[in-house]
Amino acid sequence: MINMHQDGGSSEIQLVGIPRTAEWGSLKPRVVRLLQSRAGSAAATILESLAFGLYSGTNRFADEFSLLYLSASIDQYISFAEQSKASESKGLYSSIARTVNEIGPYIRFIAIGLDSKTTDLPIQSPSLAITSDTVERALADCERLINASGAASIDGNQLTGSLPPELAHLAP
Repeated sequence: MINMHQDGGSSEIQLVGIPRTAEWGSLKPRVVRLLQSRAGSAAATILESLAFGLYSGTNRFADEFSLLYLSASIDQYISFAEQSKASESKGLYSSIARTVNEIGPYIRFIAIGLDSKTTDLPIQSPSLAITSDTVERALADCERLINASGAASIDGNQLTGSLPPELAHLAP
């Protein structure tokens, strides 16, 4: 997980429950408007264009906090990892958190996680070592052996009948 903003304490994040959609739905437009009015158009654009959700979180110390969380594709995740190193980017996300804090819940983190449900990587077909042609040839060979030598029968757990020389190594 990438922390675009962290306000003290442990950096561990465990999401708790589902997104607080109703609360965030009414809060987000007001935060965007405040950011725009404060010449924070870049921060407002970030918040407006990305599908952050408002979540409750915890950590191993049982701290409880609110955070903005985005589940990103692998390409987005890579891009956010690069952005997280830039101080300008950190400043924009901190501005978002401070503005939310003014009119809504205290935001301890703005975090990006890798979406585990989708993949941007192509899934290749497996390369089978045994093809259906190989199986068909094996079945045809078996049929020829049975026709030539007769079938072995099973009597209880004992194998009776004679095995052809090609299969003698299978006899108990």
